[in-house]
Amino acid sequence: MSSETLVRYASDLQEAVVLRAIERRAKEGDRTAADDYRKAADRIYARHDDAESRRAAFQALHAQMFETLGCGRPIVEVLERLGLRFGTVLVTRAWSPTEEEAGVGIDGTTTAWTGELRLAPASA
Repeated sequence: MSSETLVRYASDLQEAVVLRAIERRAKEGDRTAADDYRKAADRIYARHDDAESRRAAFQALHAQMFETLGCGRPIVEVLERLGLRFGTVLVTRAWSPTEEEAGVGIDGTTTAWTGELRLAPASA
């Protein structure tokens, strides 16, 4: 994968993956991520009274933990192994394995290759 490739993850996918990763780690005896998440969530509830700002704060928390926990690393590793050059890869959530799919196309505005993946988060 080129260093120019931008991999973007849908916020609902990030949330589902992060929550499953936290649960899996806790079952394995590592409660660090669960404790960190709970503390951050408590701060969000204390600081954000309205639903919209609370939702945005949780999206930011999930995006940050997605990176911290290395949840996107498998996608990046697969793209690197393929050796294809993409301008952007968008990874969205599939609600079941039967909805999973992948596609490749050309961005009409930049003529760069784009990739699209729909993935169902694995069970914890």
